[in-house]
Amino acid sequence: AKNIDYKKIIYPVIVTEKLDGVPADFYATADGEIHVRTRQGEPLYSVDHIKDWLFGLLYPHHHVIGELYVRGLPFKDIGGLVRAERPAPELTLNVFDYYHEGKEWMTYGDRLRMMAENIGIHVERKSPVQLIPGVQILDENTLRENIATFDKLYPEKEGVIIRSLLGKMEIGKRSWNFQRHKAVGTVDIRLTGIKEAIDKKTKLGNGMVGGLTGDYNGLEIGVGPGCLPHSERTDML
Repeated sequence: AKNIDYKKIIYPVIVTEKLDGVPADFYATADGEIHVRTRQGEPLYSVDHIKDWLFGLLYPHHHVIGELYVRGLPFKDIGGLVRAERPAPELTLNVFDYYHEGKEWMTYGDRLRMMAENIGIHVERKSPVQLIPGVQILDENTLRENIATFDKLYPEKEGVIIRSLLGKMEIGKRSWNFQRHKAVGTVDIRLTGIKEAIDKKTKLGNGMVGGLTGDYNGLEIGVGPGCLPHSERTDML
């Protein structure tokens, strides 16, 4: 997912908790057999219980995508379970997307409805497959309010994912239809200087801020220009 840019969000959106798990794509072949692949194409031997649950529910050439996850377990431990060469029944597949090969043009809202009709109705509290709950939001102000509330209530969590209900499937590509927000802690730094950016070819200043220097508890530190837009990087000099 791309880091959030409010100007590029297309409403309505679905906002869900960001789970720090291992993404996996479970899919059915023409004969109905269930296979699974990670982003790296690794074979997995730990998720037969999930494949068994999906067998007979996932139609041929349908894919269900989610995070392999164990709530409360650190990411490195989850990764170890996922890649272990033995069953790991504590792993659950937390679903966030679904699609039919050849129909990637369907919007995310349509894919959610297909997911609910095909597997969502079979999910129970103790099923190894779960749907990640979300809230639908129609405008930027409401989205900002919801994100601020989430950050305040759950500062220890990974953040949220924002998906446009009008977004199309873009396999293997990072899309603005799929954005993430993670709260970042802040500290107070006293600004002590501004450095001009240097053009790589001419070795001369190019009229934009290249970095800042600041004082943090008596320690001089350098700060990059970060997300400053072009206009602000020139106006500050």
